[in-house]
Formats: sequence, C-alpha cells, structure tokens
Amino acid sequence: VFLSEDCSAIIPKIEYDSTLNTFNGFVTPLLEGIPIENAFNYESFEQLKLAIETKTRAKLVNVHLIQPIHDRTLGLAPPPSVLAAYGTDNKLTSIDIVKKWIMIYQEFFSRNIRVLGFSTDGDPKYLRSMRIALNFFVKTQTLNINNNKLSFTINIPSSWSTWYFLNRTQLFLCMQDGIHLCCKIRNRLLSKNTKLKMGSYNV
Repeated sequence: VFLSEDCSAIIPKIEYDSTLNTFNGFVTPLLEGIPIENAFNYESFEQLKLAIETKTRAKLVNVHLIQPIHDRTLGLAPPPSVLAAYGTDNKLTSIDIVKKWIMIYQEFFSRNIRVLGFSTDGDPKYLRSMRIALNFFVKTQTLNINNNKLSFTINIPSSWSTWYFLNRTQLFLCMQDGIHLCCKIRNRLLSKNTKLKMGSYNV
C-alpha cells in the first residue's frame, strides 16, 4: 500500500459523537506525534464547559488515505480508503511526523501489509520529514530507521548517478503527491521565464 496525508481548512465547531461518547472539533492532542483517540470524553456539563473555554478548536482536519497497490492480475484497481481524520492546528514537528509514519508502518507490517511509502504536499515540515526519513541531503543522520530485514533495495540505473541522489536501501519511500507535482509541472510549462529540467533534459 501507499499512504498519503494532507490538511484542509474546516469551520471550527464542536460536535458530539454518540457512538463513541466523545466530542469532536478540538485540536487532537499528540503523544510522540501520534494522535490520541477519543481524547475528549466528558461526563458532566461543567467538564464540557471548561473544555470549550480552555481547549483550542481545530481549524484544520488532517486526513490520511491508504491506496492499495494495483495488482494487474486482479483486474480493477481497489479504490483508496480513509485511514484516519482528526482536528489539528498543524503545530507538530518534523520529528513528530517521522515518528507517526514509523508507527503507521509498524502497525501495517504487524498485519502482514507492506507500506511502500508516504506522500503529502510541499509543506516545509513534511519536506524536512521526508529528508530525515530518507537521509536525503542531511548533514548529520538524525534517525536511523532502516531495518536490514525489512528494508528494500532500489535498482538505480548507473546512468542516473549524476542527478539521482536517493540512497539505494530504504525502509519506505517519500514523495510529494501526484496532484501537487502535476500542478508544479503545469505551472513550469506555462511559464515563459521558468525552465523545467528533468534529469539532463530541458523540457
């Protein structure tokens, strides 16, 4: 599978979920980068009143999608599904993001599902998380997440060596999602002043 995530603006409001007996709409607290489930259970009106007065309401929702990798022998490609969605203020750190990715990877692996990678938009914190996870142009290795038993090796053609700098061995891949990449390519193609270079070719 391949996972993607992105934030979208929402109208801040508090709603009650009778199924889980919890209130939604606050900024979900994080523990080591992991959102805490059902963090807003209140048994009295006074507790809810205090939360409304003191807790921050979420202006963004962070959504995680999971896309199964298409197996051509099975015919139709399975559709993507929502893995998680929670309110956020986007104040997490790049290390928090990497820890969250590793937790997701481990949870899927424990269920015999291999996560090949993560994609998101060009938010600077997420781009830095990608660099940290892949050790891509990092002066000092911050985290060593590679596992000799779980990592895979990318067969990189020797002719790419002048411009392709990703390490061959990775636990998972990271990339900007296709929509943002296509948008950037479109803007470059339509610009009279900006050049678009792919490998050693000028487009």
